Amino acid sequence: MIIINNEIVHMEPTKEFFINALTRDIKLDRTVLDLIDNSIDAARKSDRDFSTFEIRLTLNKKCFIIEDNCDGISKESAKSYAFKFGNSQGKNTRQFSIGHYGIGMKRAFFKIGKMIYVESATREDFFSLFLDVDEWSKSKEWNILFKDSGINDNHKKIGTKIEINKLTDEAKDSFSDEQFIKNLIDTISKTYENDIRRGIKIIVNGRGITISSRDSETEILKYSIDCRNYTAEIIIKKDIPNYNESGWYVKVNDRLVVSADKTELTGWDISSDSKYDILRGYAYIKILKEAPPFNTIKEGLDTSNPIYKELKNYMRKALQEALPKIKGGYFATITYQRPRNEADKLKKILNVKSYKKIGEITYEDYLEKNNIKV
Repeated sequence: MIIINNEIVHMEPTKEFFINALTRDIKLDRTVLDLIDNSIDAARKSDRDFSTFEIRLTLNKKCFIIEDNCDGISKESAKSYAFKFGNSQGKNTRQFSIGHYGIGMKRAFFKIGKMIYVESATREDFFSLFLDVDEWSKSKEWNILFKDSGINDNHKKIGTKIEINKLTDEAKDSFSDEQFIKNLIDTISKTYENDIRRGIKIIVNGRGITISSRDSETEILKYSIDCRNYTAEIIIKKDIPNYNESGWYVKVNDRLVVSADKTELTGWDISSDSKYDILRGYAYIKILKEAPPFNTIKEGLDTSNPIYKELKNYMRKALQEALPKIKGGYFATITYQRPRNEADKLKKILNVKSYKKIGEITYEDYLEKNNIKV
């Protein structure tokens, strides 16, 4: 509010507007990732073996539950900033965190449902709270009360559980859609690949998430960058040609924020020639305590961030150095001549329409019959 001539002019947002503005531009699956981010951050700050951590998600048309055995949220953190909309300056500047802006968890609550129950325990203390979004929206008060809290002397299970009921229509439809669940599992596998490799278990509706092998990739070049505010590794690799998988992959503090990008965003300034479909660029960035170069939904890069601008120059340089090393591409062209009448007979026998197809079939047949492994 502001005061003009001793009269108050109210400028605070209505809660309905605030909720709509907060959730309008983020996809539902991204809000699920925001909640996983919190569990991952809790695991990373722990001194426990990463393979001891587990994150379980249950999604259906009635409820959403995420439960972990990571190190939990302390009562003081819950009171001071964990549930605050936006971080105060200097808060949550933990090294290598993937939660930075202070809106992800709360935005996820509103996107998913109307009845939110949270309980969490650390080695020292515990708390629980309940939020009825509809009732909270009617009140002018922004703060809520703990349902329960205290010292953890009863050996409460360490970790955090979030249960959301009275789902939004979008959440009801999506969480009961098997294709949505499959896509979510695939996204989680790619987004948290490094954490899963380290041993953390992520389970969605009883299905443990695995990651794909990258054994077919060959490294072409590698840069290591050590700056005051961040470190980075930039690696160019080649793999089996696949346009959809070629491009830049950017991970910030092990969190995938850009995947297979071939736009100006990452400086992929090369032609669309299919010979470049073998290229994969990886930028792994570790941010110390500065603002990370991703946007608030962690699905893209913040082009105004100075780290992004520096990094993009390194990425362009690495790509240009890699290009001369892939001359010839992945495929070799085999050319030979045979009498046309013989080739025409083979086309009929093999039931194909081109001479090229004759060559492909006879080549593969020769490898198979002679048991040649290549």
